Amino acid sequence: MSHSRLMASLAAIALCQAGCVGPVPAGVPQAPGLFAERWRSGASPAEPSWQTQAIDGRTFAIRQSIRTTFEAPFVYLVIGRDRALLIDTGVAGAALRSEVDRLLERRRAGDGRSLPLVVMHTHGHSDHVGGDADFKDRPATQIVKHGRQDVVDFFWHKRLAPEVRPL
Repeated sequence: MSHSRLMASLAAIALCQAGCVGPVPAGVPQAPGLFAERWRSGASPAEPSWQTQAIDGRTFAIRQSIRTTFEAPFVYLVIGRDRALLIDTGVAGAALRSEVDRLLERRRAGDGRSLPLVVMHTHGHSDHVGGDADFKDRPATQIVKHGRQDVVDFFWHKRLAPEVRPL
């Protein structure tokens, strides 16, 4: 994939985030068939920190609760054949790792294979990189720095750390 195609893909994700942030007002329908349930409003103190909805069997939109941060960022988990890709980590302190591990464990239960995880970012704002600390000590995980050259080096020069190579 060319650099411009990757950046276009990341821009599409960022545009989706910009259009989806914030609670959906009551009475406003969501696009039919896009997600199984409405995104939570953040009004309930019992609301979990994350809400996950499947886009398909290998791609998940995960939204941080607006009760934990007014930004209510979306992060995305894409599960491939040889590794999983987490795009953004939300705001610090919301335990995204447990949600990601739950999804990856559910996938592992299907064929018994653990997948390494690559964490990348659409950009460096705190609502996109704040949860990185949760993944720093996670086995078989590599966090890609968010600078342009870091992304190019990682994805085009295939500098995957040995522990993140396909199993």
